[in-house]
Amino acid sequence: MWLQLVIPGSPSAASNVAVIVVALLFLTLIGRVALEAVKRGRRGAGLWPLAGGLLLWAAGSAVLNSSAEAASFPAPGEWLFLAAYVGFSAFLVLDRAGASSNPGGGWLDGV
Repeated sequence: MWLQLVIPGSPSAASNVAVIVVALLFLTLIGRVALEAVKRGRRGAGLWPLAGGLLLWAAGSAVLNSSAEAASFPAPGEWLFLAAYVGFSAFLVLDRAGASSNPGGGWLDGV
């Protein structure tokens, strides 16, 4: 891992720094999307499923990285990744519905 080259010490210290950086990244992304959804009001309704999908993706990442049995299939956090895709697809469909006069044309974007 590249953090082991930058941060002297044990590999667990570099791993802890990586977990903190990824957690801050996800919190920033989710906060930014939620803030934009609040700012847009009704027009930003499609952003809430995106924030939910990001939250599920972050939870899946946390569960997968904290699990000791990552070699098994399906891994414990993979169900959260699959649930996140529902939120991402809902965002695509809802965002597309408000963008054109043909609201039914966005179903293919979600697939």
